[in-house]
Amino acid sequence: MLLHHYFKNSCFQKLSGSGNLNSSFGLRVFSIAPTVESVKTKLMNALHTDEVEVEDTSGGCGSMYSISVESEQFRGLRTPKQHQMVAAVIEEDIKQWHGFTLKTRIPDTK
Repeated sequence: MLLHHYFKNSCFQKLSGSGNLNSSFGLRVFSIAPTVESVKTKLMNALHTDEVEVEDTSGGCGSMYSISVESEQFRGLRTPKQHQMVAAVIEEDIKQWHGFTLKTRIPDTK
């Protein structure tokens, strides 16, 4: 059974049985590849917008995110298609997450 713990902005797995254990705590550090900045940069570049917010809602662990994107490229598209566009950009990152929330918006016309 794996138990996940959060400590000082890192994720740890508590291991049962043998394996690569830290002898003091019985913990192994594992990293979550995508960072808030890398996800934000991918979305900004792909959707040609500066209006991207990405927040790690897992307490720094990198397993849950809240994402908000405003892009002119969404104009004329229904919400499911907008969400598909965002998901396609960060598809590989999503595979490493437990989950995320997504909000998309179309800029107000001036």
